[in-house]
Amino acid sequence: MPRPRIIMYTKICENQGLVGSIPTASIRGSLTGSGCINAVNTDWFRYNLIGFEGIQFTKYSYNKDEHPDFYSSHKDTALLPGGTVRKLSFTIQLSDPETYGGGDVVLYNSLTDSVTLTGALGSISFFPSYTIHEVKPVTKGVRYSLVGWACGPAFV
Repeated sequence: MPRPRIIMYTKICENQGLVGSIPTASIRGSLTGSGCINAVNTDWFRYNLIGFEGIQFTKYSYNKDEHPDFYSSHKDTALLPGGTVRKLSFTIQLSDPETYGGGDVVLYNSLTDSVTLTGALGSISFFPSYTIHEVKPVTKGVRYSLVGWACGPAFV
């Protein structure tokens, strides 16, 4: 199986004013209206995309009295109304990596081949939604991010 394409743009979100107090409509407009998703898709993935599912705010924290937050390995693939599927996933880093520990996003091509996404504040990373990935346990502080998905007809 070929290694999945993982595209990371550091600081793209900060440059578009997406870091800080962020209304969801502004993010959606900045990602879709400015052509960010379409440009990345055209240059690197070439998927047939017809829509944008939405954005999810995520918070992973460490609490010494409880289990640390994490997200076990999974794929983002989902069958959506109208027969479309998630094709292109993205994550936007909202926390300064100096304010938390752990919480790495790791993408897997196999049991022995993985890539850890950048944790740089304001970075956005794109990857195929069928890629197995996880968020490792947070070991200190709080990690905030946004995740979203571009959708299209099922792969053939």
